[in-house]
Amino acid sequence: MNPYEIRLELLKLARGILADEKSIEMQSASETWQAQVAYLEKTGTWKVPDFPTVIPVTTDDVLKEAEKLNKFVSG
Repeated sequence: MNPYEIRLELLKLARGILADEKSIEMQSASETWQAQVAYLEKTGTWKVPDFPTVIPVTTDDVLKEAEKLNKFVSG
């Protein structure tokens, strides 16, 4: 495997790690929101809370994660 292929694999791995983290974060936010809505329905309050905002993964996030992985692999 040449250095370019290694870098590509590190980027793919970093992106996958961050995507998994965001997926878990989104699932948790969804479950919390659903629990709040269920509680409000149960109590007769119909003011539905706003769905929480989850910040998407950026290119900079992926590059930083890839750099961390590279330091680990190179160390």
